[in-house]
This record gives sequence, C-alpha cells and structure tokens, in this order.
Amino acid sequence: MNRILDRILSALTDPWTDSPLSADALSRWQGEEYIRRARRAAQVLTRFAANSDFIPVGTEVEFGSDSGAPPLVLTLSDGARVALRGKIDRLDRYDGPDGPWLRVLDLKSSEKELNPAKMARGEQLQLMIYLKAALQHIPGARPAGAMYFPIQDPEVSAPDPEAAEAQRLKNVQLKGVAASDEDVIRAMDRDLSPYSLPKVFNKDGSISKSVKWVLEEKVLLALMDAAQTRAAELCEEIRSGRISISPSVESERYSACTFCEFSAFCPREKEDGRPLPAGLTFADAALGPEKAVPRDDPRQPEDTDGKPPETAQTENHPKRTVAQS
Repeated sequence: MNRILDRILSALTDPWTDSPLSADALSRWQGEEYIRRARRAAQVLTRFAANSDFIPVGTEVEFGSDSGAPPLVLTLSDGARVALRGKIDRLDRYDGPDGPWLRVLDLKSSEKELNPAKMARGEQLQLMIYLKAALQHIPGARPAGAMYFPIQDPEVSAPDPEAAEAQRLKNVQLKGVAASDEDVIRAMDRDLSPYSLPKVFNKDGSISKSVKWVLEEKVLLALMDAAQTRAAELCEEIRSGRISISPSVESERYSACTFCEFSAFCPREKEDGRPLPAGLTFADAALGPEKAVPRDDPRQPEDTDGKPPETAQTENHPKRTVAQS
C-alpha cells in the first residue's frame, strides 16, 4: 500500500517544486502536513473498508450537472422551481436482504458532527440534500446514513503505541446519522469492536438507547424532506432580497460572524444574534424549522405592522441602514 501511495503522491506533489508550497520552510512544512494527512486518510479508509460490507460506488458523484445525475428540484410557494446541483464526495452501497442501502460520506479537514439545531435552522443541509439526491438516482434504494470523515492525522497523548493508535482512530471515526437497522449498522463495521463508528451496541447486541445519531428510517426520510423544504425557504428569502442582520450564534466564542471578512466594519450588535436553541433532537429537526425553532427567534419578529422584516429591524436600530433590493 505504501508503494502505491508513494507513486500517487509523487505524481501529485512533483508540481509543488515551483509552487508557493516550496517558497519557504513554513510552506514546505504545510505541504508535508498535507501529505501526512493524505497517507493517514488512505490507511484509515482502507482499514475501514476491510471491515465493511458497504462498497464505494462513486467518488465526486455529481447531480444537477450535464454529465451527472438529475438535480434535486425545489418547488417554491409561487410554483417556481429551482434545480440544486452538487458533488457528493463518496457514495457507498450495501445490498442487504431487503434491497440496496446508500450512505454518503463528506470529507472534511477537521472533525465535524451534525447538530440538530443547525439542521433545523438550515445551517447544515448538505448531508441530507446529498442523501436525498443519491436516493432519487437509484430507485428502490433506502437511506443507510450520511456521515463526515475527517482527513487529519491528529497528535494524541497515550501511555503506549497501541493506546495512541486507538485514540487516533477514535478521532477519525465517521460522524453523522444512520438508520437504526441492526444489519445495516453491522454492515458498516463487522469488527467485534467497531472502530469506524462510535460505540453503538450494548453487550447483548442491541442498539444502545443512549446513541442519539442512530435513527428510525422514517426520521431519516423526514430529515431529508425537512432539508429540502428549508432549502426552498432559503431560496425564497434570497429572491425577496432579505438581508437582515441576524447571524446565528453557537457560543460566546463562535458565531456565523467569526470568520467573516466584513466583521470589522459591520454594524451588527450583540442583540442581533440568534442563539441556537438547546436540547433539540434529530426528530425535532425533522419537524422543520417552524416547529423545531422557538418562535421568539428574532429573525421572525411577531409584529412588523405589515412591513418586511428588514424594515422593522431597521426601525429598531435607527442609526443603522439596511439595504433592500
């Protein structure tokens, strides 16, 4: 395997000789970090595959393009239709006793998990949109799950090499949601002590009730429908010119503004933020934003005197001007 990786990585990194990744010691270190991550990801995914009955059937699977699968179509309230396009990093298939099951994997540069509150808000729609697009491309297929895979080679602290490797594997486990079909979960990792997934089963072989990311199939289907509905609502907000200042706030240290290039001169005030509602489950997120998100969300003022939300919010902050299209 290392020889294969050497050949592939050599072909990919040879052009770096005259690129910014060779400009100085820091850039060269960054390039070496990319290579370490690629090697680690290949080794981990190979190990995952050895224990799994899920077979990759495509990488960078396109939908909505001329050469890909059909788009996922959003129908707006006025009857207009919007065709979504995208590219699924990896699509896996398992042919079980009851037919095919599909799983989508999205590769990330760091650890990431699905958050029900963000899904209800429309801030994490990608995985559910991808899964629904994949299912409509393969008639009769059922949703096995949608997960993130972090491409990283984390440093860990452990008493011995064996413990260190166990910790490193734990840091790159697949995170997301999966169907609560025991055969499907076991097909993802047949090892007696699965390492591609967080702990799922009790000692008696049943699925632990404390595992919140394993969902009934009907909840998975509802999450996909809710994501499609929320995407359509966002399209309508874009078309209406909605640009109200109401960033999502995850914590005191992190919000939608954290990495914004315009934060230095944005007139946003602290009270403009919309804290994520606490305690939501995936079943709550499947109900859709109207039922899952508290109605005191400042993004939707209760009384605007018939005026658009942007106008109402501008009048609440007279020193600020909010452009409207």
